[in-house]
Amino acid sequence: MLTGVLRVARESSFSGLNNVAAYSLLAPEFDTCFGFTEREVESLLTRSGRLERLPSLRAWYNGYLFGDTVVYNPWSVLNFRSTRCGRIASRGAGGRT
Repeated sequence: MLTGVLRVARESSFSGLNNVAAYSLLAPEFDTCFGFTEREVESLLTRSGRLERLPSLRAWYNGYLFGDTVVYNPWSVLNFRSTRCGRIASRGAGGRT
């Protein structure tokens, strides 16, 4: 998977990169493919015994709105889950767009 790559030129039979398919996060069928969904975040927090911290996580990280689906930045959620006290970190935080 390549992310953040701008397609400048078309692929050709002589390029090192052939048969590339470009999928946009704006396509409805990929709404849930670029982050953790609400249900996945709830599951992660439940398994780590921190479900009571879900409102704080929602308030701070807010998620991103792709189509009709709210997804959360995986790095932010996993970093939050891995800290001993479950503290909120401002680095890498996302906001709903």
